[in-house]
Amino acid sequence: MQLNFSGLRALVTGAGKGIGRDTVKALYASGARVVAVSRTNADLVSLSKECPGIEPVCVDLGDWKATEKALGGVGPVDLLVNNAAVALMRPFLEVIKEDFDRSFSVNLRSAFQVSQIVARGMINRGVPGSIVNVSSMVAHVTFPNLAAYSATKGAMTMLTKSMAMDLGPYKIRVNSVNPTVVLTAMGQKVSADPEFSQKLKERHPLRKFAEVEDVVNSILFLLSGRSASTSGSGIGRSIVKALHAAGARVVAVSRTQADLDSLVRECPGVETVCVDLADWEATEQALGGVGPVDLLVNNAAVAFLQPFLEVTKEAYDMSFNVNLRAVIQVSQIVARGLIARGAPGVIVNVSSQASQRGLTNHSVYCSTKGALDTLTKVMAVELGPHKIRVNAVNPTVVMTPMGQAAWSDPQKAKAMLDRIPLGRFAGIGRSIVKALHAAGAQVVAVSRTQADLDSLVRECPGVETVCVDLADWEATEQALGGVGPVDLLVNNAAVAFLQPFLEVTKEAYDMSFNVNLRAVIQVSQIVARGLIARGAPGVIVNVSSQASQRGLTNHSVYCSTKGALDTLTKVMAVELGPHKIRVNAVNPTVVMTPMGQAAWSDPQKAKAMLDRIPLGRFAEVENVVDTILFLLSDRSSMTTGSTVPVDGGFLAT
Repeated sequence: MQLNFSGLRALVTGAGKGIGRDTVKALYASGARVVAVSRTNADLVSLSKECPGIEPVCVDLGDWKATEKALGGVGPVDLLVNNAAVALMRPFLEVIKEDFDRSFSVNLRSAFQVSQIVARGMINRGVPGSIVNVSSMVAHVTFPNLAAYSATKGAMTMLTKSMAMDLGPYKIRVNSVNPTVVLTAMGQKVSADPEFSQKLKERHPLRKFAEVEDVVNSILFLLSGRSASTSGSGIGRSIVKALHAAGARVVAVSRTQADLDSLVRECPGVETVCVDLADWEATEQALGGVGPVDLLVNNAAVAFLQPFLEVTKEAYDMSFNVNLRAVIQVSQIVARGLIARGAPGVIVNVSSQASQRGLTNHSVYCSTKGALDTLTKVMAVELGPHKIRVNAVNPTVVMTPMGQAAWSDPQKAKAMLDRIPLGRFAGIGRSIVKALHAAGAQVVAVSRTQADLDSLVRECPGVETVCVDLADWEATEQALGGVGPVDLLVNNAAVAFLQPFLEVTKEAYDMSFNVNLRAVIQVSQIVARGLIARGAPGVIVNVSSQASQRGLTNHSVYCSTKGALDTLTKVMAVELGPHKIRVNAVNPTVVMTPMGQAAWSDPQKAKAMLDRIPLGRFAEVENVVDTILFLLSDRSSMTTGSTVPVDGGFLAT
């Protein structure tokens, strides 16, 4: 699948080495004009020799003012890759303020700043664009000594979703890639220890690390049109009162003395500390001698509601200082005391549902909570051996005085409360057959309707056809057991019975799971056994749905089958990876097949769904087919166990 970026201008940060450098070279080879950004001039000089005509910019992206000066007049950019990052490795208890500040300045704040510069230019020109943020697997999987780095990548995951929400209406797509260890010069150093390397590889179904080209191929796919649809009061006060009532001695921390005074009147005996947790030195002085603590609740937070393009440095710094940096500092103070006493303890971080959903005007707040979720996992890994448990709670809107004020608008509240129903899709399988046939593959087309197969053969002479009801295990075994060698499998067959939960029938349940899940297991077993017997690599793609990740009225069985399919995809990837068989899923939104067009012809019904899709449109069949073909191809050779949304950003909302 050759990609062509001729006529487009791209900007890549962290371009001096590794992934960034190879991304520049790949974009350059594909016809793009490239702006390469690095803080090391020697790297830019050597890169310019390899790629004559690129535009080098030497700047430290950790410096806000220098970045504004260097890139503020960069000119029109169509494609942006935010790749710059630093990884400062320390145990959680030894993370210092400078580590935290440097990590977030480079890894996250620069992504805010550069994306704002580029996106404002796109909007002013009225042109579409694509942004790819290079994240990491540590946004989802925890490792010791990477607390700050992991938190930045967890934050980037949610930032990506928030950007997708805010920028989607301007036809700017935003996605991220989350690679494993990549064999750059830095990655080779990390994996140089054979014992560590072996343990890490054993956690990978494919039993290998990524090559740089694996990541670059995914970045270029996401940049391309081929991925066009892939985008001290309230709670804290009540906690103090509840702990006090339960017999605990409580230390209450707030920056507002009046709140603490009134709290003491309600809960005599509570110790109070008045300090601004955004001030590292003041916090150290105020809490450094607080004495033994067994239980810690990190609840302090601020929320600045600003559109992504209007986020200020001040709002960013204050949000991360209070919502995240203070959690690290206070938790260190408490955890060190617990360890010194040899006592067990518990820490609870108050996060938010905003850590997992992109919300308009909440880009910084969502990012802090995404970072907090990831930090919670790292803390749990590092503090667990000391018998200190760490968890987070992720509430929805809470009816504190602040919550009541923020959600007093009935229309705004209804938009949050409403769950939007999804339509089903059809016609994808037929289009996949035609695309594979056109690409030169020998195709076996399976359907339970002979007339559909006959018409397909007329369109694609040479296609082999098998007419069978996949809900029938024995008939399927007989029909496909001798199908011969297969290298690529697309499991697309599905049925959808729309019934209220209390009216779901046994027949609807059985048919749904037999077709939507059991048939996937059976057909995949037949194909995978053949691949293993031949010693051949292969690829399986399961066609899932965005309904796998949302509870939808009247879709209880359908949603359940697709949720099961997503999990099955991961298990298949784990078990088949050692045999060089990759397994992934695609999760489309409403697709404009004839059935989709009929189901969503009501403008009012369609608008309710479209309002939840940042790109403001439903998917065309070709959007899904292009993604499936990418996953079937060698371009995605390092991708397995993934569920790839083709939803215009719906799952980010």
